[in-house]
Amino acid sequence: MMDQLFDEIFNLFNNLPYPDDDNISDKNSIEASYVSNYFRGKQWDKLGVKELQEDYPGDPSACLSFMTPSAFRYFFPGYMKMALIEYDIADAIFDVVINKLVTTATDPNYYYRSIFEAYDHIYLNAIAKYLVVMSDKYCKHYPVDEAALALKSYWSKYL
Repeated sequence: MMDQLFDEIFNLFNNLPYPDDDNISDKNSIEASYVSNYFRGKQWDKLGVKELQEDYPGDPSACLSFMTPSAFRYFFPGYMKMALIEYDIADAIFDVVINKLVTTATDPNYYYRSIFEAYDHIYLNAIAKYLVVMSDKYCKHYPVDEAALALKSYWSKYL
């Protein structure tokens, strides 16, 4: 299932349009400027935990929160990939990915719900499948399986 999901994410999300370089963040803060400068010209599928931790001047797990909606939709699959493939070193990146998906599931007024819902159904299906894998591979070992919670509360409708 993981190899199939991995291929599906890469093949599917590679079709997402890159946000314009001037539309990565609003640049209204130092962190937002860091995000714009770091992610400018980058491809989501080339993101790696080690590079983020070494080269990004701020907190790598905070980057998604400073992105515009189009940049978030473009780079989120990269964060999904890092949390899945580089779990052992992903640290807070894993937590932020799961948290965004859980909070989207449990809070209908959550800002990111509208960003996720702008994806076509086929992308939402891939995210739901991702949660199945994350639950089975990692989250079931935690006191609360947040991936399963997110699936049950919201994301399973896309399976």
